[in-house]
Amino acid sequence: MDLFISYARSDAAVVDGLHSDLVLARQQAWYDREVQGGEAWWQQITEQIRRCDAFVFVLSPASASSRACLTELGYAISLKRPLLPVRVRDVDERLAPDPIPSLQIIDYRSRTPEAVIRLVSAINSVQKVPLPDPEPRPPPAPMISVEPIREKLAEPSLSYATQLDLVRDLRERLGHTDESDVVVSLLHQMRERPDVVESIARDIDTLLASAAGPSPADRGSRGGSNSASLDLLRSLVTQIRRNHFTPILGWGVTDSLVGPRRLLARQWARTFEFPMAAHEQEDLPQVARFVAVMTDTETLRESLAEFYREQLHARFPSALPHDSSVPLDELTRAAWGLHIKDHPDDVHNVFARLACPVYVTAHPTTLLAEAIRMEGREPRVELCRWRPDVYDWPASVFEVDPGYVPDVEHPLIFHIFGNLDFADSLVITEDDYVDFAVSVAENPALIPLVVRDSLADSSLLFLGFGLDEWDVRVLLRALVTQQGAKRLRKYTHVAAQIDLRDEVIAPDRARRYLERYFGKFREPAIDIFWGTVDEFSARLADVWKATP
Repeated sequence: MDLFISYARSDAAVVDGLHSDLVLARQQAWYDREVQGGEAWWQQITEQIRRCDAFVFVLSPASASSRACLTELGYAISLKRPLLPVRVRDVDERLAPDPIPSLQIIDYRSRTPEAVIRLVSAINSVQKVPLPDPEPRPPPAPMISVEPIREKLAEPSLSYATQLDLVRDLRERLGHTDESDVVVSLLHQMRERPDVVESIARDIDTLLASAAGPSPADRGSRGGSNSASLDLLRSLVTQIRRNHFTPILGWGVTDSLVGPRRLLARQWARTFEFPMAAHEQEDLPQVARFVAVMTDTETLRESLAEFYREQLHARFPSALPHDSSVPLDELTRAAWGLHIKDHPDDVHNVFARLACPVYVTAHPTTLLAEAIRMEGREPRVELCRWRPDVYDWPASVFEVDPGYVPDVEHPLIFHIFGNLDFADSLVITEDDYVDFAVSVAENPALIPLVVRDSLADSSLLFLGFGLDEWDVRVLLRALVTQQGAKRLRKYTHVAAQIDLRDEVIAPDRARRYLERYFGKFREPAIDIFWGTVDEFSARLADVWKATP
């Protein structure tokens, strides 16, 4: 059986493995390994599609939007080639091009013997189909020519204006799936020029960092698909199965619903005329302190609720009620319910499926509890009562049920920095974080014993945090390190950190700094998984399924 493999460049590493498995299964599979471009290259592609017995469409978010993949698919359909969709990454099937959603899609996200057997079985069931007569003409090449850019880069000198135009053009092209590899090569070529202006060089470094991901070895596979990240995930899965695993969820776990918290900081800075430096306008604890000082804490908390409502209605304009009497947490749960229909591996769902007796969350919503209930388990929710000036705290779960001991079926969700249902519990401003740390240091019993034990004797996962933010600093200094760092050394601890990209002057150096600081100068040492919350949860779910 002659196979043609259509794939997006960002999935090259996965496709290499797929091709190897097909070869071992004695299948003839062809795919273009080089980024060439031009008419001769496209003629080779179309000829291979014409000659194939079956067309393998490697389904991923990148291929679903790739002009080259869609053009190849369209030509294969016109030639009546049998189609074999193979899913290699999490993707909504409804976003796939027709007729992929209506076909049986082979799941190859976990490269297991069972996946290979399913794939080979599907290939063996394909019936060869003759080419139509007359044959349709091949479509034109889908790639946009970069020859004008090559010609400019070949010139002996480039003016500042020309350099600006080139970087602007390359930045726009970098967003196109089919051109990213070529653009990266051109960016490197431009960066090495002796006449490149320093500010332009920094822009190029930022673009290369955003395209390359964690390191040159991982270029094109951002989100932790390299072997080192896989080892981290396997280690975590081992601890999860032993019930020695404590997830610690941060604000970033709902970025897909309400946006990152720096968006909230910028909005407050504009609304309340924050007077400090521009770079400080994204520091939420600092901006929040300003709002609290210039108004009051009640205004601050009302503004937080208004922000959440605005963001939820902006993302789900027709599906959510605009009645202000609807409780905010109820509105958030409704929006999340709509979100997970298209994103079943949402971080809350993934962690609700894991066998964890204790969860710690620094996020103010109760979505984690909702996700655990949907899995048929019965969570208990507890708050940290860190403010001594509040006298009407809700009843503790340990007071209501003195015999309660968290287990997998009845896990404890500990809201360490408060939740939206009880506004006085929220830790938002810089002063709040300081007061919280002081209160916990003076009275360790504010953290339930079962939570302290989990923080002292299990693998810790920091998910949805920026490693240089107040949340992590307070958690590490006020909670984790005082609980018994020596016992924590025997476990693997991981923080999923969104890649820095254009947020800093020198992303590569900033990554090295964080890796060095948390890996060498913190106790316990924390390994960093470079990727988004969604990327991490999807990869963890894959490894969990594939690990016996």
